[in-house]
Amino acid sequence: RYREASATGLLPIATKQELLIASRANESWIGAIRSYAATAEKAGDSVVVTMMENSGHFDGLNPKAPAWATVLASVRSIIGPK
Repeated sequence: RYREASATGLLPIATKQELLIASRANESWIGAIRSYAATAEKAGDSVVVTMMENSGHFDGLNPKAPAWATVLASVRSIIGPK
């Protein structure tokens, strides 16, 4: 079951990926995200990893947090200009 739920076990997914990391996250969590990104790129997927500076875990979900600008930029890069 772990293999079936493994994000790296599903690679490549053939979808552009934008991974946002809170700068105040646990170092092991940051390392895991960077490791996943490297594995995804090696499998042929397009991955962009962006650090949300001076942010905690939930700041990427809070429209009033400074990290929200980073989230919006990421979404706009995926959906493109209108």
